[in-house]
This record gives sequence, C-alpha cells and structure tokens, in this order.
Amino acid sequence: MFMSQAAMTRSVCVLLSVLLSACSQTDMSDLEGFVAEVNARKNPEVKQIPEFKVMPSFFYEPGTRRDPFKALLDKTDEPSVKDDTTKLICNRPDPNRVRVGLELLPLDSIQMVGTLQDDTKILWGLVIAKGDGTIYRVKTGDYLGDEYGRITSISEDKIEVLNLISDNAGCFIDRQASLALSSEPTK
Repeated sequence: MFMSQAAMTRSVCVLLSVLLSACSQTDMSDLEGFVAEVNARKNPEVKQIPEFKVMPSFFYEPGTRRDPFKALLDKTDEPSVKDDTTKLICNRPDPNRVRVGLELLPLDSIQMVGTLQDDTKILWGLVIAKGDGTIYRVKTGDYLGDEYGRITSISEDKIEVLNLISDNAGCFIDRQASLALSSEPTK
C-alpha cells in the first residue's frame, strides 16, 4: 500500500507542474483595463501652501511694568514651613477625611427647621436639605456645608458653623456662619 520514495517524488513533481501551469495564462486583460482606468483619472488639485507673513520681532521694554518672568506671588510671604517636612503651618482641613452627606451640599441649600433634645441632654439641630426635603439630625462637632464647615454650637434658634475658606495660598481662613431657625421649611 505504501508508495516508494521515487514514486512519491514523481507524483509531487507532477502535481507541482500542474499547479504551476495554471499560473502560466497570459490573459491579463482585466488587470490591464483596471490599470488603464486608474491612470486615466484626473489627479485632484492640491492647493498650494499659503505663504506666511514674516512678523516683525518685538523687543519687550518693561519700563514700569512688571517682569513677565517673575512670579506674581512673592514666595517669601508664604506661611512658615515645618522643619524639613515641607508642610505649611496653617489652618487646613484634613485631606484624608471622606466628606459625606450634608458636607457635599452648599450651606445655603441647608435650612434649620428645629431642635431636639434626647435623654442624654444632647441638643440636636434639625436641618432640611432643600433639594430632597430630607430632615437630618446634627450635633455640635458635626460637619456641615461644602466649605469644610464644622458646627460649633446649637441653640434653640440657630446653628453656628465655622467654615474654612481657602486663601488661594495653600491655607484656609476661619469664617463664622449661622443657620437661623426657619418658620417654613422649603422643599
């Protein structure tokens, strides 16, 4: 059943010659027609690159104007620096504390609607978020408002909040704000 080596070689040679003879056709009229069609097409016109006007050079004479290559803020006026840790000594919020709930809302979208005192004699402030109408309980020390506000005191008629406002130099300034008791809660 097995063919000899010579018979196998002859059959491979015959097969190759049959396959190669199929490539010997010289009728390439379709290819020649396509090439002629492509060559007959008109080339698209490309606009010339516009000439750029030469701008006259400008020499900056500062006179009494400030030097544009010097910083606007004087670095010597910044708050002092702690040892070699390069952290500014100033009032700033904790960057690692996750802000949630009422801290994500601006203070003007929060309204005080009342107080509540529980068995432990803690006076809670009741505030409502104007957007969703939900009433929240807050106590002294809680955070409130989007300016890193912290509740400093709660009385029957108002909630005092100490906000930290950025001074655009890396520190924050304390600013007192308050929420007064409202007679009509808005939703």
